Amino acid sequence: MCCGNEELSGVMISMSRGAGACVGTVAAAGKRVTGIFTGGFSAVGSLFTRPVEPLEEIEQARSQANETVLQDSETKTQAAVLEILEANLATAEQRNLEKVRKEEQTVKLQPPFEMSSDQTQPEAKLPKPVEELVVGAGKEKSGSSTATIVADTAEQVGLKTKEQPPEAITKARMPNANAVAVEQVQAAVFGKATDKILLAKAVSDISSDQTAVRVDAVKTMAGIGHKLSVKALIAQAQSDTSAQVRQECIKALTALDMTEGIATIEKALADQAGSVRLAAVWGLYRLAGIESAPALLGMLSDKDEGVRRRTATCIGWLGQKVFASRLIPLLNDNIVSVRRAAVEAMGNLGNEQVVLSLIEQLESSDMAMKKIILTTIEKITGKKMVESSPKNDADMDRLIARWREWWKEKLAE
Repeated sequence: MCCGNEELSGVMISMSRGAGACVGTVAAAGKRVTGIFTGGFSAVGSLFTRPVEPLEEIEQARSQANETVLQDSETKTQAAVLEILEANLATAEQRNLEKVRKEEQTVKLQPPFEMSSDQTQPEAKLPKPVEELVVGAGKEKSGSSTATIVADTAEQVGLKTKEQPPEAITKARMPNANAVAVEQVQAAVFGKATDKILLAKAVSDISSDQTAVRVDAVKTMAGIGHKLSVKALIAQAQSDTSAQVRQECIKALTALDMTEGIATIEKALADQAGSVRLAAVWGLYRLAGIESAPALLGMLSDKDEGVRRRTATCIGWLGQKVFASRLIPLLNDNIVSVRRAAVEAMGNLGNEQVVLSLIEQLESSDMAMKKIILTTIEKITGKKMVESSPKNDADMDRLIARWREWWKEKLAE
């Protein structure tokens, strides 16, 4: 029993020691955990108690940093651009230098200037105005050195030859010495005060660079029956570079119906524009009447078909039989309207000398033209055949034969 008790006591002592060791281990572990939590809470506490920088300051610092980077980048870019520009300027200067050298060589190769016998020494030394050089440049060949020098000279003085209209150049070189001034209009006497105001405005507008403005000014003058209107229109008709304006000037002079404009209208018969010649034919007939016959007869061979047609009509209205034979060549004109105007003019003049020519035209004309010719023959002769209204080609052939026979009998009388 004793032995048993001693063993039990030993076991209990061992268990007690084991329990103590466990308790000690747990206590130590508890201290460590407690220390960790204590340190963590202390760190958190210190985090919350640390002063925090405002957001504005943080954003400002970032903005400054970005600006610094951008400035550095822009500085580098500007430096690169400057380098490129300097290189381009150097290249351009080199090209201009080479161009000047070539021009100098070209000028040296040109023949020396020779002074004519009627020129004085000071006049020979004077260069031509740049404007004359620009105007004359069109006469040079495109590949010639002279044309190159002219173009370069125009560019150097700032003239834009391509953009400057020829009308402006011509007008600048042809000053209108006979033009009416606004002061003359203001000093003149008018029947109506409104006429003075309108004419003063028209005189001012007629020197405009715009064609439409000058046309309107001319049309205004056409409604003001004053000697200054005629004077201004005469000057403009002789100097304006626009065919439209010159045509309106001739129409206006015709409308004013003053003899002072007859000479200008007759001169316009030689205008280079067909529209101006067309207006002049009518104007001369209206203002000069029978005295216009010599000038009008010369227009029967004009290259413009409209001019030939109107001339034939005007000659027919003059009523002079002697002019009928001058219209015969127009019976073979290539333009139908011209042939018709000539036939109708013959009918108005009533000269039987053209009857045979009219009968011969019946053979080669179309049906519509044949009827006009037959009507004209009947008008001139005062005779009407039974078959005056043919219904077909066979009837027309018989009618033509009747007229031929009648004409032979007429000549035999």
